[in-house]
Amino acid sequence: MKTTSAPILMRSDALNVLKYQITSFIGSLDHVQEHHLVSIPFPALTTDGFFQKTTRIRLSQAFDAQPHPCLSVRSSLKQLWEAKLTQNPHIFDADKFRLSHWFVEGEDNNKKLVICMGMTSYRAYVSTCCSEYTSKLISDGLQLESPLPCNMTMQDTSAYAQSGRYLSRKIGVSGILETLDNHLVLIRRSESSNVYPNLLDTPGGHPEPQRIGIDSHTLEKINWEKTDASYDHKKEEEAVGELFHSVLDEIHEEINLDRHHLSPPKLLGIVHQGEALTPSFGTSDCASKWTDVTFEQAFFVKCLQHSEEVVKAYEMGPQDAFESNQLVLLEPPSKANGSSRANLNAHQLVATRSIDCNLMNELTPCACAAVAFWRTRYK
Repeated sequence: MKTTSAPILMRSDALNVLKYQITSFIGSLDHVQEHHLVSIPFPALTTDGFFQKTTRIRLSQAFDAQPHPCLSVRSSLKQLWEAKLTQNPHIFDADKFRLSHWFVEGEDNNKKLVICMGMTSYRAYVSTCCSEYTSKLISDGLQLESPLPCNMTMQDTSAYAQSGRYLSRKIGVSGILETLDNHLVLIRRSESSNVYPNLLDTPGGHPEPQRIGIDSHTLEKINWEKTDASYDHKKEEEAVGELFHSVLDEIHEEINLDRHHLSPPKLLGIVHQGEALTPSFGTSDCASKWTDVTFEQAFFVKCLQHSEEVVKAYEMGPQDAFESNQLVLLEPPSKANGSSRANLNAHQLVATRSIDCNLMNELTPCACAAVAFWRTRYK
């Protein structure tokens, strides 16, 4: 069956702080290139995005990170986590989904996205993706000549998986939320945030394996190489549901919008943050001393309410109000409405902005990607 990979775009930031790449499932992102993102020559993939019914997840322990072969490295990674616990006794370990690789199968109107996922943990994320060992783990993964423990169909995704064979690469979700009157909804991260304080971000978080009863022991029972007749699809279908539903949960918790006011999410691409290219199909919880590495899966969600109604919902106080201190609405590029701007700015904790260079300097990687994806609707 024919498989295809997507174009990846990379931003070169002047301060070398916000490192990220974007895998686009909907073709090139012209607006991103205007802001110093350079296209990498991967085979182009142009679709309208992927809904839940056109997305498949393969779960297997073969897609977990491999332990580093050096005992001293493994010991150092363990000590890093123990030091983190000493510094902050309130943090705790938890299972997360891990992105190994992905591909698209089928042609024309029958394309399906296949995401190959294993399990990781917050502990592994902090130790492998947010530490001084991240560069070494990437380098060692690329130099290792032994084959990856799973079949790779595209040379580019094989290299991607190989570079991260020792990395957590936990998966996050990012919501590209547009109001009924076509404003893009962003939130300003609170000053107390460990990562990207005071920057504009998208609502987002993580799909949680425990919500659907998946852990490392569950994966022991799943072998994706078996024939379809004996293959256990139930947990994989539940994982797809958790991936797509989690972005709606995050929008509800961070913006205070009811789920029935939100359209079914559509997956437009993946934001790979940091040196280790951790995916967000998110945001990181690690200290900014080391490179932040997360993967955020970028979902487009249409809100069935106008901007004024979204503002009122946010002002009532979202469940996760501590995570942000302002709601920011971006005006659609094709329309500037002065009266709307005046009305919205009259609300406390709310600002309406247009896209300019100053705005781009205030965005997290996920917010930059959101603006780029959003602008494709107004070409």
